[in-house]
Amino acid sequence: MNKESFFVKQLKKIMLEKGFTQKELAKKLNVTEAFVSAYCNGKRSPKPATLYKFAKDLGVKPDFFYNDKQKIFKNSIVDDKNFNNVINTDLKDMKIQLQDHEIRLLKLENKLLRDKII
Repeated sequence: MNKESFFVKQLKKIMLEKGFTQKELAKKLNVTEAFVSAYCNGKRSPKPATLYKFAKDLGVKPDFFYNDKQKIFKNSIVDDKNFNNVINTDLKDMKIQLQDHEIRLLKLENKLLRDKII
C-alpha cells in the first residue's frame, strides 16, 4: 500500500475540518470532482499555482500543504523563500500564453475585416 504524501494528508485534514466532501470542494474551487479526487487519492501532485488556489480557497497558507522534508513539485524546490518565485514564474508563463492568444485573435479580426471589405 502506498504511503500518503504530506500534501494528501493535509488536504484531507483541512477538508475534514471544513466539512467538505470532494464534490463540495470541487464546486468551491470551480473544478471537476475528478480533479479533486486525483489530488485526494495522490494520483496528481499540485503545481504551484494549483497549490496556491487550494490554499486560498480553503483559507490556509500555502505552506500548510508541504513540509521541509518533502518536495511536492517535480523539478521545483519549494520553500518559504522561493515559493513566490515559483508562483510568479507560472504567472509569467500564463501571461505569455495569453498574449499569444490575443495576437492570434487580433490577426483573425484583421483578416475578417479585410475579407469583408474586399
